Amino acid sequence: MTPADLAKSTTHFTQAIALDPGYPQAYANLSQAQFYLGLFGMGPASELFPKAKASAAKALELDETVAAAHNALAVIHILYEWDWAAAEAECIRAVQLSPNDSVTHVHLADYMSIQARHDEAIAEYKLALELDPISCMYIGFFGLILHRARRYDEAIAQCQKALEIDPNYANAMWFMALSLEQKGQLAASIANLEKADSLHAGPPVRALLGRAYALAGEPTKAEDILEELKTLSQQQYVSPFDIAVVHAGLGDMTSTFQRLEEAYQQRVFRIIELTFPMFDNLRSDARWQDLVRRIGLPN
Repeated sequence: MTPADLAKSTTHFTQAIALDPGYPQAYANLSQAQFYLGLFGMGPASELFPKAKASAAKALELDETVAAAHNALAVIHILYEWDWAAAEAECIRAVQLSPNDSVTHVHLADYMSIQARHDEAIAEYKLALELDPISCMYIGFFGLILHRARRYDEAIAQCQKALEIDPNYANAMWFMALSLEQKGQLAASIANLEKADSLHAGPPVRALLGRAYALAGEPTKAEDILEELKTLSQQQYVSPFDIAVVHAGLGDMTSTFQRLEEAYQQRVFRIIELTFPMFDNLRSDARWQDLVRRIGLPN
């Protein structure tokens, strides 16, 4: 579940398909690897998510009962197409097909969380953890589900549990940093982001670090990261959403919304984070309300 490992996994799944073109699970797993690459911003969403959708469709053409393919389609509907009814239907179908697979419950809980159905999401996620109680990935991601519900102390505790299993699990560090920021513990938030950044967690974490520096009264450091991301974007893909995150921290609302609009036009999945607590100060802005309405998120 790191960008480098996901890139390697796509190679192996592609080799598996070459050896057996009729193997549906390989297409389903390739689809998941492709959408996670899009999720981590390792390429344009307009390139990676359609590839993921095609792989999932091929899996279901071969065997409609492959739950992983339904999970993949659900994520594509959520993160790229913003087709919320279709997303829920795919999540439910995956759970029906594989009720003892923790990942199906994780995807359903994530959908519910994004739709602000927080109590349902938390209950569903607990089912996933009952099925797989020792996965640092699932334990850490529960921290993000709790963060969206604004249950910050519980979110921090959950991320700490994940880090007890794997002290270098970067995702848990930045999930925890989000909740620490909301509690006003900016120094601790920055420390977590700096460590995650040192583990090469990629532009999303770098952007959050820039935002945190700005909020902590260190605008020069934030501006340095902003320029670094802009320069990097000339060499590789950098999401305009990440650049918007730093502008928001610096209080430059004109540039923030310009970049958010770019992210919307590019269908960058992280635009769904507009309803995260870190953007609560934008809720009264008509531009925020318009974006949220167009995406179909709960206001």
